[in-house]
This record gives sequence, structure tokens and C-alpha cells, in this order.
Amino acid sequence: MSDIQTFIDRKSKQFNGNERLEYLAIKVLGSGDPSDIIKEFGIDQKKINFEAERFLGKQISKAAEPQQQKKVLNQPLVTENPFASDLGSMSAESAADFFANLGSNKPQ
Repeated sequence: MSDIQTFIDRKSKQFNGNERLEYLAIKVLGSGDPSDIIKEFGIDQKKINFEAERFLGKQISKAAEPQQQKKVLNQPLVTENPFASDLGSMSAESAADFFANLGSNKPQ
């Protein structure tokens, strides 16, 4: 991944205008850090944070993601069965009898 980031950095420095913005947008999508494209538009992120904190009267901090909401890809969703506690243990013989009786009762 670092080779791609290096390539994009070099390409973005070679061009001006729209081509540079395109490479910076690709870099933002890959890294998740929008600071380079924000700088390209002449916006100072530190100054924005300072002014917002001064206006709000408190420090701005990123909200931490709760551990429960983090999802792992391809992990099955597991839920508890509310009826499982009501089930008693059943032997193989009693299970066979249950299904035999179930099959022998014909609806009228």
C-alpha cells in the first residue's frame, strides 16, 4: 500500500489544477486523511479547529467508536434464542418417539 501512496504523491506533485485535485482525491480515499486536499483549497485545519473551539468554549475531540459497534467482515450475526432456556434435554429415543407421534397425527 505504501508504494501506491508514494506513486500518488509523486503524480500529484507533477500536475497542477484538476489533475492534481484528482490525485489528491484518490489519496484521500485510500488513506482516509483529507488534510492534503483541504490544504490544496487553502483551508488551514488547525485554524478552523482553533476558531471552532474558541466559539464553542470547549475543546473538540473525535468521538471514540464504541467497541460493540465495530464490525468484523464476514462475521456471522449471533443472537440468543429466547426459547432455548425452556427446552429440556431430550434423549435420542424420546426424540424419535416425538417425531413418530408428530407424523402419525393427521389433521382433520
